Amino acid sequence: MLSLTMTQLIKTDLPTILLPWLIHQGPLTDKLRREAGVARLQVLRQQWHKPDWWDKYTLQLRTDTVMHREILMWSASHPCWYARTILPQASYLHDPGFFDRLNNETLGKLIFANPRVERISLTHYPINPQLIEYYWLTAAMHGDSQQLWVRKSRFVLDGGLPFFLIEILLPGLERACM
Repeated sequence: MLSLTMTQLIKTDLPTILLPWLIHQGPLTDKLRREAGVARLQVLRQQWHKPDWWDKYTLQLRTDTVMHREILMWSASHPCWYARTILPQASYLHDPGFFDRLNNETLGKLIFANPRVERISLTHYPINPQLIEYYWLTAAMHGDSQQLWVRKSRFVLDGGLPFFLIEILLPGLERACM
């Protein structure tokens, strides 16, 4: 029986311009402002619901309710990345005031340089139309690109309460930073 890994299923030619974005340790928004001059956040959705298949099996979430906050980051007229914050209810209930700040602030302002928050992992991988993450996007976002790159971060608040940030780099990022 033939067994294929994800990297064998997906062409993994990583454009050189994207590597610094995929491994960047700080807020991508600040990097975008430095390189392109402008960054604008658009909140697409923020809602509580039952964990979906991806939450359960990819993140191993065993909770009744999660919040998904979905945003699109723009530079001028270029959509640069889509991001989904996934917040388990128990993490939110630990400090609702902390997470309610998302109504007025970016996630980056909340978490970076905050001693209460620690990034536990940062990984990146390619996606294509065979993977569910691709379908979180609209056609206007992915522009019919057959391969995109994802950053997946796991954070903990106060030493153990997890939340996640999934960022999908879009073709507009390369155009904005040329």
